[in-house]
Amino acid sequence: MIQGGDPDSKTAKAGQALGMGGPSYTIPAEILAKYKHKRGALAAARTNNPQKASSGSQFYIVEPVSGAHSLDNEYTVFGEITSGLEVITKIASVQKDQSDRPVKDIKMTIKMEN
Repeated sequence: MIQGGDPDSKTAKAGQALGMGGPSYTIPAEILAKYKHKRGALAAARTNNPQKASSGSQFYIVEPVSGAHSLDNEYTVFGEITSGLEVITKIASVQKDQSDRPVKDIKMTIKMEN
C-alpha cells in the first residue's frame, strides 16, 4: 500500500511521523460492496471512527497483486489506477524509515479522469 495526501508531508523532516495531517473536516463514507480493494484501487484513508468517515485529504493505493480484501466494506474506494501500476510497485519497494516513510521523498502527481 502507498499513501498520500497528508499536507504535512510537503515540509516534513526526515524521520517525522506522518499520516494525521489534513483539513479539519471528514467526508461521509460511500462504501459500496461492488468496489473492492483489488490491486490499483484508490481509496480514502481515515481515522478510526464509527461512521467510517473518510479523511478530507488522505488517500491510499492498493499495491499487492492479491489486493487488500480485509479492507473491503470498511473504507471508501473511489477510483482505480488504470495504467502505470508498475509505478506503484516501484514506490512501494523503495527504502523506508522506521515510520514506513520513504527515506527519500517521492512526489506524486495524480490526474483524474471520468
